[in-house]
Order: sequence, then C-alpha cells, then structure tokens
Amino acid sequence: MTPKRVFIIGSPRSGSSIFTLALRRATGLPGFHEGQVVDMFGKIENVIEQHYKIYKGPASNDRHALGNLPIDEMKNAMARALLELNDKLSGGTVWLDKTVSPGMLPFLRRLSHLDQPFATFFLYRRPIENVYSRLKKFPKHDIAYQTMDWVRIMQGWRGLRGDLPAGSWMEIEHRDMVDHPEQVAEGVARLVPMTAEQKATMVATFATARPQVLASESVGRMLTLEQTGWSDEQKTIFRDTCTAEMDAWGYTFDERYRVPPAA
Repeated sequence: MTPKRVFIIGSPRSGSSIFTLALRRATGLPGFHEGQVVDMFGKIENVIEQHYKIYKGPASNDRHALGNLPIDEMKNAMARALLELNDKLSGGTVWLDKTVSPGMLPFLRRLSHLDQPFATFFLYRRPIENVYSRLKKFPKHDIAYQTMDWVRIMQGWRGLRGDLPAGSWMEIEHRDMVDHPEQVAEGVARLVPMTAEQKATMVATFATARPQVLASESVGRMLTLEQTGWSDEQKTIFRDTCTAEMDAWGYTFDERYRVPPAA
C-alpha cells in the first residue's frame, strides 16, 4: 500500500525538483512544487523548548498548567497540527511534499514517534557540484554559508536516518538519476509501489526533463575545484568545511566522484 504521505528532502540543488516531477508523473500523487509548511516544526520545536525552560513549573503544582503538560505531548500536538494543515492544502491524506530544508529533519524525527506511516526520499550531491550550483542560483549567500549548509544537512540526515522506521526511506544521489535511472525507479517502487508502466514513466522523465539549471551547467557535469573558477580563498573555505563530510559519504575530489565507504 502506498504510504499516506511522501516526503522529498535533502540538499538544495541536488535534483529534488526533477525527482518530484518524475514521481508525480509516475504516480499521480498530489503535491505542490515547493512545500515549506511542515518544516516550520524545526522553529516551533525551538520555541517550545525555550518556553518550557522559562515557564515550566513542577507537575505537582496545580497553579501552573504548563508543568502538567509534558513537553513531548506539546511537540506531538504541533507536529500533528502541521500534518493536518498539509492534508487540508492537499485535499486529503495522500500526498507528496518536497521541502529541502534543515527544518524537515526534526519534523521527521518527531513524526517517526507518531502512528503516521510515511516514506522519505533524501536527495544529495557531491559538494563541488552542489555548492557550485548553489552559488549560481542563490548568489546572495557566499561560499561559507553554502558549504556549511551542505554539511549541516548531510550530517543531520546521517544522524536521523537510523531513527526512522526500517524500510521507510531511500537515499538518491544526483548522478544516479542520470547514470542509473532504472535502479532509482526500482528503489522508489519499494517504498511507493508502482507498476512497470509507472516505473517506465519515471525513467523517461529523468531522461527527457531537466532540473532548473543555468545554461552554464549540465545535469551530468562533474567538476574539479579548478574548473569552478573559485578564488584560492574560496577553495580553502570549501576544503576546510566539506572534506570531513565528503569522506563520510565516500566522495572524492577527483574524477572518480565517489568510492564505496570504508568497511
């Protein structure tokens, strides 16, 4: 049975738009091009924690209501409220949501504690190409911001995935949609059941559609640091910020792109 809700998350500029398009074309699942509703939970959770630190009294104190309301119950209620709002926007409880925001990580962790079946697809990409694309698309943020954001999302996901229900999530590397679209479609079908025809539609979308890329870049292009045109200072920031997380994901700086992680 198709999960009631499907979440597409990950690092911006990692193919989430084309993946969402392919999944919608294949399955007919309703959803918006961009979400940004349920990821508010990340901010709400911080507010709740700060509020409890200031105002929570002892549970035995009948003068203070907050002390008698467990913080987890409050967080669960907020998560459910956001789900219900998205249900209303989508016209039911079967939909997909694409939100590539760090706020999705605490939301999904909270959702995993509730009796709400869901599937998650995490889209990611080697940071050389990812940060290069980010800087072109979002020039108001510098390389220090973009590299730290990539690391924060990748680290956050590594810390979350083990807490999600077994068999409820899949990681999809950007290049695999180009180089191995059939394998991607087969993997997706294990979480969101599809017919052979639907899988073929997904593969065809990967082949014929393209993400929102600038004319100066291509979906399958691989870069070296020198080819980025970055200054020496920018390249130093990149190496200092991204190298450790690249190693954790098996990414390389050369044409191999990635290697299997060490056992």
